[in-house]
Amino acid sequence: YALASSAAPDPEQAILYGIFGTSLTAMAMLSLAGIVLSIDAFGPIADNAGGIVEMTGMGEENRKVTDEIDAVGNTTKAVTKGFAIASAGLAALAMMQAFQFEAAEIFHGVLELDYTLTNPAVTIGLLVGGLIPFIISG
Repeated sequence: YALASSAAPDPEQAILYGIFGTSLTAMAMLSLAGIVLSIDAFGPIADNAGGIVEMTGMGEENRKVTDEIDAVGNTTKAVTKGFAIASAGLAALAMMQAFQFEAAEIFHGVLELDYTLTNPAVTIGLLVGGLIPFIISG
């Protein structure tokens, strides 16, 4: 956001350039979804290989090999989960920035909107919103 907004040719449009930079970053991460999904498929395949070796009684040396492959599968699973969380967070950030910009344009001079984390209502709303799934499912 800061890099894109500082590169804006028109200082009055710096916010739009920052939003555009954030959305480009999110789209760049999301464009790799096919690669991430194919990497994510490695974990269950390696786990199934270990199960087949165990069920067929192929020996302890084969099981050691499949255990090492399974460890790599677990690592790739963790990496792809982190990638998914980061790309979803960037996409949500871009949407929030766009919403804030549009709301500020619509309510200019009518209503002063404060979405900063120093605003207690915003912080409490984030905490309560994050707890709603736990309250509903618990």
